[in-house]
Amino acid sequence: RRVSFSSETIGERARDAVRNLLPGEILVLENLRRHRGEKMNDPSFAHELAALADIFVEDSFDACHRTHASIVGVPKLLPSYAGLLLEEEVQELSKARTPSKPSLAVIGGMKFNTKEPVVRELLATYDHVFVGGALANDFFRARGLETGKSFVSGATSSAIGDILKHPKLIVPIDSIVVSAAYASAPNARARARITDVEHIRTDDVILDHGPKTSALLSSLAQEAKTVLWNGPLGNYERGFVDATDALAQSVAASRAYSVVG
Repeated sequence: RRVSFSSETIGERARDAVRNLLPGEILVLENLRRHRGEKMNDPSFAHELAALADIFVEDSFDACHRTHASIVGVPKLLPSYAGLLLEEEVQELSKARTPSKPSLAVIGGMKFNTKEPVVRELLATYDHVFVGGALANDFFRARGLETGKSFVSGATSSAIGDILKHPKLIVPIDSIVVSAAYASAPNARARARITDVEHIRTDDVILDHGPKTSALLSSLAQEAKTVLWNGPLGNYERGFVDATDALAQSVAASRAYSVVG
């Protein structure tokens, strides 16, 4: 099948490209988000998009929560369906919401306020909930531990305090850190050291979890019958991959039903 690309999202040229399609051909439009009407959920933009098609199929699960024109506007104008991939994601995540025991949930990320509802839901459902990535720095700060120059989203102690006391909660026990003077250097990985979380220095930047944390997660993953994991555990793009890769290997080697995003 021949796939063609339109540099336009809407307008006469986009409509012409659609009209000229032959059976079996596919047309890819320019990125919708380059049009201001997409994120604004502009009704006129939704009507322009709807004019290009006969039906609408939503197959991007990770975008379904957005109130954008192509996601909530177009379905009001065309016969609309869930795609096969979206259907599969909903089915698998629905199973993960009622996990077989023992169960392990691992949540990474950066900002506590966006993850708080998820963490609370998982604590009510899963046997062990590990909070990792930069998100863990908020929990270190709430415990009164030093976080150095690491990213902290600023969650208040009152918002995080009851979660911190939850018996199912697990946080990192050691970290891979780099002095702030070298944190942005291309060879930062070579200057990293491992330290227990109680011994982080005022000029340190936390960039990954250490081997003790990885061993703990590996043990929990091996015992689990269900593993739900979202988000890398370290600054993966800059080479701090140890904890993330170690957990991936442990989950792959386990016999658990696992869902990873």
